[in-house]
Amino acid sequence: MNLVVTQTNVTNFVSEKISDLTRKPELKHLLTLTDRMLDFGMTSKIFIQLIVEIEHRYDIYFRDNELWLNGFDSIGDLVDRIVEELYASTAHPFS
Repeated sequence: MNLVVTQTNVTNFVSEKISDLTRKPELKHLLTLTDRMLDFGMTSKIFIQLIVEIEHRYDIYFRDNELWLNGFDSIGDLVDRIVEELYASTAHPFS
């Protein structure tokens, strides 16, 4: 992967995708890490689409038990999980 990944980059990507998937362009610049996933029209279908977008973008995979909307209370929880997975894949490239 040739992406420069920072928490800010991941947050921006997630916010952009949430904005696109919920068809609420105003969210792109309004969402914060403390915003709750359920507070802006996120449905389970949109959440799964978001997860697929994230997995494709960052070449990471979420565990089956993470594929439910209530598993990530806030955008920050989701961003932290992405960054954690990216760090783990960098620290252990052959696992």
